[in-house]
Amino acid sequence: VDVLRARASVSGILGRSEEALELLRKAAMLDPLSTSTRRFLGLRCAMYGHLDEAVKELRASLDLSPRSGLAHAFLAITRLWQGLPGEALLEAEQEPFGDFRLMCLAIVHHTLGNASESDAALSKLIGDFEGNAAYQIAEACAWRGEVDQACAWLERAYAQRDRGLVHMASDRLLSPLRADPRWQPLINKMGFAVLHD
Repeated sequence: VDVLRARASVSGILGRSEEALELLRKAAMLDPLSTSTRRFLGLRCAMYGHLDEAVKELRASLDLSPRSGLAHAFLAITRLWQGLPGEALLEAEQEPFGDFRLMCLAIVHHTLGNASESDAALSKLIGDFEGNAAYQIAEACAWRGEVDQACAWLERAYAQRDRGLVHMASDRLLSPLRADPRWQPLINKMGFAVLHD
């Protein structure tokens, strides 16, 4: 199961989304009680647009480990993509990891039209986590349509060697940046030859 998860991670980074999902589904079938496998499958399903499956897997991971990190954050993001911002807010508020909770609150409140709450969450995210969550800050800025700030935070994430950058080519939260002329050079700097599906 560990090998399948690791191989799925590499497949996802290389843009082979269906291969990554197939490997993770196999891992979950082999070990259905693995919280991390179910959570990782849910994360990947969300990023690749399999939203109903993402909800199912993320809920399963929380059933196995209710205080598990990232599951509530990605449920919040999935609920946004499903057009359910009220449910997204409830999930975001339960995320135990502070950087992901604040990132989600910034984008959910922005979606709900709560500008002051979104600004406050983003400001706290920057104030508390700028040294190790530049990638999440970039995601929040991108969702809010702040392209210049998002690109600047991605450059900062690159300088910090942020682990999240390996997912940027397939990260749907960064979609607003894809038309910007700075996007492809950053992709190239990361070593990705082409945009991923």
